[in-house]
Amino acid sequence: MKKTARFNFTSLFRLIKSLTMSERIYFKKFAVLNVPKEAHKYVKLFDVMEGLKTFDRQLIAESLGKSKNGITINQVGFNLNYHLMGALRAYHSSISIGAGLKDSIRDMELLYIKGHYLQCKKLLERAMKKASRYERLDSLIELLEWERKLVSKDIGIEHQEKFMLKIFDELGEVLEKKLNRYQLELCFNVKYSMIKRYNMIRSEAELERWKQLTDTSVVLEKITPLTFTGEIYYYFIKSMDYFVRGQMDSVIKLVQNRLDALNKRPDLIKDSPHQYITVLGNILSCRSSLGIIHRTILDVNKKEFFKVLHMLREFGSSTIELETRVFANSC
Repeated sequence: MKKTARFNFTSLFRLIKSLTMSERIYFKKFAVLNVPKEAHKYVKLFDVMEGLKTFDRQLIAESLGKSKNGITINQVGFNLNYHLMGALRAYHSSISIGAGLKDSIRDMELLYIKGHYLQCKKLLERAMKKASRYERLDSLIELLEWERKLVSKDIGIEHQEKFMLKIFDELGEVLEKKLNRYQLELCFNVKYSMIKRYNMIRSEAELERWKQLTDTSVVLEKITPLTFTGEIYYYFIKSMDYFVRGQMDSVIKLVQNRLDALNKRPDLIKDSPHQYITVLGNILSCRSSLGIIHRTILDVNKKEFFKVLHMLREFGSSTIELETRVFANSC
């Protein structure tokens, strides 16, 4: 008889401990609705692991009692992990743009296989609008491929070439935006990694070294941001050159530009909150720097500092990662 593989409870324990309260509640409801006959078993194991401060496999095994019908702790662990991941996918599909788009693409595939092309097209149209709104370029590429597949099912043969050319043009635009974003991201990564190493420049020799290692002028001279994310990268890159020289007045202006750009797109803040948290943290760093303190009226700078600090601390964070980011940027 084939033995059940030894399940990695340590990873499951870490996953459970990382869940938000909303995710934990959702899982328990999900288990009751989707696996009612076995829900008590999974929820019991979940509760035990949730209540542990440190991982203890023996205590977990004891909580399940004696196995029945050959069911082992490993099997329960595998099944709990399976249903927990299913619950998380379902939960995040309603609040995560990326997860929702992936679900739409999976649904389209099922509808296409079953021959429900009209329903597939309607779902495609909704997904395209969402992907465009949130600049989900990877999803747009995949959705355009689905649009191409549906041409032969929906468009007369005499008009197919016209629609195919339109799709190819749209795909070219998306790929151009994607390349543009990659180029700006590369420039950002080059400069950011060096800032982590050098922080501020303290001598002419260090400045020359900085210029040699982070020269992205060839790319930046020929590039204009084509996406919102690209625009954020662009402001970030420009501000880093001023930062290493200690020119904090110029830095804070560019950081404020990033914040203004984000505030114009509240939907994207919701989708990518880490960018908003980072820019608020950058403003706090600028406001607390000696360069800004010496050049501004103390009361004005103090007022602006605490205004941004309040914004950061009031910012809702739905995951431990975001809570950590908020904490790190507000300390």
